Amino acid sequence: MLRSVLTEGRSYNFYSAGERLAEMGSQLLLEVLDRFDSGVPLFEKQDAGRVTLAPRIEKVDSLIDWSAPATTVHNLVRAMNPKPVAYSFLHGAGATPT
Repeated sequence: MLRSVLTEGRSYNFYSAGERLAEMGSQLLLEVLDRFDSGVPLFEKQDAGRVTLAPRIEKVDSLIDWSAPATTVHNLVRAMNPKPVAYSFLHGAGATPT
């Protein structure tokens, strides 16, 4: 098994992170296939203690809390781009503009 790390130094959004992960995965796959072909595969048991499950993203999770720190708002907008998209209300939650 091989691993790679997606560095946090770049401002990824959902889409760009997915593209980068796809590139990294294809590179790792080629390396694994080369190792199998040369007779030197790597085997590593997955550590069950490090397995995580991500909760389902609900629409309300995309609502921007403008009282949050700027970094939190920035990260939410990046994470929800392009879908489900971060949103806000100009005149309060569910209010009709006047």
